[in-house]
Amino acid sequence: MCITLGAAIYALTLYIAYQTYLPAYLVTHFEGLKTFETMYASQMPLLVLYFLPVGWAAYSFLFSPSLGTHRNLGDIVSEPFNPATATLGQTLLWNVWGWEKKTKVLVARTVALVLAAGYQTTIKTWLTIEGAEPWGAAGWAGVWASAALATGAVFGWVGSAGESVEEVEKESLYLE
Repeated sequence: MCITLGAAIYALTLYIAYQTYLPAYLVTHFEGLKTFETMYASQMPLLVLYFLPVGWAAYSFLFSPSLGTHRNLGDIVSEPFNPATATLGQTLLWNVWGWEKKTKVLVARTVALVLAAGYQTTIKTWLTIEGAEPWGAAGWAGVWASAALATGAVFGWVGSAGESVEEVEKESLYLE
């Protein structure tokens, strides 16, 4: 199910870009583009089908490792945070990076995916497509980087939703 979700996020990101700003942006920054027939004819169900391998890759790289990460003894020992005695630096660090281990894994992998997708797509597009300008390549890469960011955010939301259900079940056991 999460594979299809990842594919749908990528497909939706590309579909929205196709229907809004991308054609004008590509015409402005790429010389030699002749037609956008394929772009305008794209349909959401087919895009999701085309992006199933990308959804599987995103699931394997982002969701599975973060979901399989567990807290270790070092995390449990260093976890207590007392805001009354904490310094400003400790408070900022806790607020910025004081998440659970699996959230940290997901954030780190999402950042890595966004940077890799953005950089690699920019370089490959600029160097391999004749008539591509650097800003055009960067804009095209921005579509893929934003899709990776959205996928990481949604996978984080889906992963945390499972925790909420588990916490509610645990609390209900204590009430009985």
